[in-house]
Amino acid sequence: MKFPTPVPDPASSRLRISTVLIAAGSSLLFCSKGVFAKCAYRHGADWLTVLALRMAFALPFFLVTGFLAARRRPIPLTRRQWAAMAGLGFLGYYLSSVLNFAGLARISVGLERIVLYTYPSIVVLGSAVFLKTRLRLPVLAACLAAYAGIVVAFAGEAGVRSGDHGELLLGTALVFGSALTYAAFILLSGEFLRSIGAGVFTSGVVGFSGLFVLLHAACMRPLAPLLHQRAEVYGFGAILAVFGTVLPSYLMGIGLQRAGAARFAIIGTTGPLMTVLLAWLILGEKVNALQAAGFILSMAGGLAVSLLKEPAEGSKTPAASGASSRTAARTEAESSIPSHQESAPPHFHR
Repeated sequence: MKFPTPVPDPASSRLRISTVLIAAGSSLLFCSKGVFAKCAYRHGADWLTVLALRMAFALPFFLVTGFLAARRRPIPLTRRQWAAMAGLGFLGYYLSSVLNFAGLARISVGLERIVLYTYPSIVVLGSAVFLKTRLRLPVLAACLAAYAGIVVAFAGEAGVRSGDHGELLLGTALVFGSALTYAAFILLSGEFLRSIGAGVFTSGVVGFSGLFVLLHAACMRPLAPLLHQRAEVYGFGAILAVFGTVLPSYLMGIGLQRAGAARFAIIGTTGPLMTVLLAWLILGEKVNALQAAGFILSMAGGLAVSLLKEPAEGSKTPAASGASSRTAARTEAESSIPSHQESAPPHFHR
């Protein structure tokens, strides 16, 4: 007896294709931030000006979405919740962004991507130290591979630069500090994010971070020069806000919901790869053999950490078995690991 050959559902195929495009697009837009920022630097703007313009242009979008999300909440936010959002905004988006943009002014876009992609390993190690999760040997090996990639890529970039190795080292350290502070933000935000909802959380935290960035700029210099930049600088600032911040944050939310964290992590590797290509096409950044080897090593390590992370139930230790709040925080931290693309739990990126 012959059974009829199953006919693929066109609607299902279109859904899968659109999911891949959404996830890849989110990653690419987030990761291309470095290229757009570098373009603005080349037109005479410094990193603080570019960051301030990015947040100034993006802030209204998140304030509107935050207002709409808050209106749907049956219970108003408490003072403690507002204070928590302010603290997380300072750590996760303000401080991390300041370190990132300051470091990007000193190193190549490719090296910045490599350093930032150590974020999953930092979250895993932080979970092992502070949340008492079990650190398996394959995961530890993947973490070491990610860090080894930084060393190799750094050596590759140092080999083609002369007389500014101090700036290169400082830039790498600043970007690694950005990854470190953002990983701390992830570990601290899990349970709180669940308690108030992703929409209110993202809009509130980004709103506070935008205010912190503008306050930082005002303390460092008069704000008047922000109104007297070249048209190209404003253009790239708007691109950073819309295409490097707002749009990919919503695409990430849709992509995570459709694809799941593990698939999103795999699809998301296209972002850093395409960013290196964009940096070559637009900025003329060339990649030598050592840089390529470091990039591959770091990417492989970061992706392996994302995919090898232990499920929350399997990673529970006796010391943590009775602590329900710690378990919830640990679960959220672990589930967030694959979802980082420059980006955030679960809808934004610094």
